[in-house]
Amino acid sequence: MHDPRRLRFVTSHYAQLQGLRLLPLGIPFLISAAWRNGQLAWVPGTQHHGSTYWFVLLLAIAVLVARLTGRYYSERFGHVRPVGRLRAMVGVVAFLTIFMVAVSSQQTLHPSISLPAIVVACGIGYMGLVGGESRPHYLALAVLWCVFASLPAFGVPFAVRDVLLDQLTAIGLIVIGVGDHVMLRRTLPARLAILTALSACRGCDFVYLQSLTALSKGNLSNHLHKLLEGGLVDIDKGYHGRMPRTLVRLTTSGRNAIDRHWRQLEQLRSRATEWRNQEIPNAD
Repeated sequence: MHDPRRLRFVTSHYAQLQGLRLLPLGIPFLISAAWRNGQLAWVPGTQHHGSTYWFVLLLAIAVLVARLTGRYYSERFGHVRPVGRLRAMVGVVAFLTIFMVAVSSQQTLHPSISLPAIVVACGIGYMGLVGGESRPHYLALAVLWCVFASLPAFGVPFAVRDVLLDQLTAIGLIVIGVGDHVMLRRTLPARLAILTALSACRGCDFVYLQSLTALSKGNLSNHLHKLLEGGLVDIDKGYHGRMPRTLVRLTTSGRNAIDRHWRQLEQLRSRATEWRNQEIPNAD
């Protein structure tokens, strides 16, 4: 991954990109789709309200597994102190508000398309484009949700749409989870990756930087020592609970240096493009 925008995106969205946490959440919806399709009628206690109890139980187990998977990310990839948490919370509240309005409008207006599904499609599409980094798996899912939203207009029965809704939800969680996890695993050249990642957050720990750069502990320590000597980073050693943690932050000089580096590189790219455009007519 050689694009600094993507590296900043991965670091600033580190919590959201812990995609494997979503995989367990997709399983209850796959089972629900099979039950709605009549394939699990033989399971005891699935008649009437029993199916709801089964679904809640499976969802609770999935949430527990997802939280345990989050601990795997902390131990394997480390910790990042994000910026802009308030903005993210405002975005979630705004989406939920719009979704509830869509549900109410659906019940009142009875349009020929599913308004809540359209809102979900727009939300997924927005997530696929936010931060200046396109995520194709989100955009593909947004298209599928638009198709699902149009099914009532084609007379697809409600029972069939219920099954498809569960299947689409499950597939969406799995595809987003795997796609985000793959994005999280990509990296940049070592010292440049460290500085660029740190510019996208308030600070992150040694384990995260090691997973991001794929360096050994010794090599990463050497890089950080050089950056510390140059006054580009600050390093704080402490504990998170009982576990030792090394937290790395950019200094003001380091933040200015990395911003200046990418700005100068962008200027060079622009000049190269201008020179190439000027040479093409002369070649003719």
